[in-house]
Amino acid sequence: MRKTIKILLLISFVFIVNCGYTPLFDSNKIDFYFSEVNFEGDKQINNYLNTVLKQHKNYSESKKKFTLDISSSYEKKIANKDNSGNPKNYTIIVKVEAKYISDDNKELTKTFQKNKSLASKNKKIEEREEEIKIKKDLSENISNEIIFYLLSN
Repeated sequence: MRKTIKILLLISFVFIVNCGYTPLFDSNKIDFYFSEVNFEGDKQINNYLNTVLKQHKNYSESKKKFTLDISSSYEKKIANKDNSGNPKNYTIIVKVEAKYISDDNKELTKTFQKNKSLASKNKKIEEREEEIKIKKDLSENISNEIIFYLLSN
C-alpha cells in the first residue's frame, strides 16, 4: 500500500514539473505599469489594494503606462436572524470601481465585487477580527483581478 502511494506521488510530481506551468502574473508577461494610482472610498480596502498594486508601479519605457483611479466601498449586511431577532449571519461586500486611463487617453472602467458570509459570534472581538480578515482577503482578490483585467485586454 505504501509503495503504491509513493509511486503515485512520484508520477504526480513528474507531471507537475513537466506540465509547462508558468505563473499567471509572471513579471515578464506584464507589459504595463501604473504611473499613478488614486484612491477614494474605504481607507482599509484602499490600503490592501495598494499593497498589491504598488508592485506594478515600476517605470519602464517598453511598457504601456496607465493611470488608475479606484473608488472602493464596503458593506456589512445582515443575511438572516435567529428567532429572537439577533443577527445570525452577515454578508460582507467589497466593491471596487477601477478606471484605467492609458497614456493615449483611452479609458476603461470596470467594477469588481466580491462577497463572503460571516457567522455571528458571541465574542464580538472575534467577529471583528474575522471581518477584518475577510475584508483583506476580498480586497487582495480584487486587486489581482484588476491586474488580470489589464492583462486580458
